[in-house]
Amino acid sequence: MKNACSPPEGEFRLIRRFREIGHKLKRLGDLNLEEKGITFSRLRVLGYLVHCEDGVLQRDLEGLLGVRRSSVTSILQSMEKEGIVRRESVCGDARKKRICVTAKGRELDRELRAYMDGLEEELAGIYTPEEKKILAELTERMVEKLRSMEGDKA
Repeated sequence: MKNACSPPEGEFRLIRRFREIGHKLKRLGDLNLEEKGITFSRLRVLGYLVHCEDGVLQRDLEGLLGVRRSSVTSILQSMEKEGIVRRESVCGDARKKRICVTAKGRELDRELRAYMDGLEEELAGIYTPEEKKILAELTERMVEKLRSMEGDKA
């Protein structure tokens, strides 16, 4: 749909496209995940935590996900309230809390993983096997470039 604020015809803006894809994925995810009582952001946190058998420190989670402390705190508080995760004190340092997934959280992860796998399969279905391979290579190169640029700023 063309409107007065649309870019000139034929203009390709990489960042704009990636932003649009990210926004639409998040919205679609949030709409479909709402019935499970979880948002796309919480799904990201759960998806990471479920692979950490011994749990993870909150500050480590912030760095790994590239999310601000206040955002992670808010997400974890709501997940803890719903019994998806629990906080455990770390031996020797009462200030540190290890975040662990509960049995309820693991079950929710299994259900959500099935949904996300289906979504990915549907989206990937518009590409040929060769296009999927090229897309994977191109996006990986983009991620590597962004990581190197981010490192330049650190």
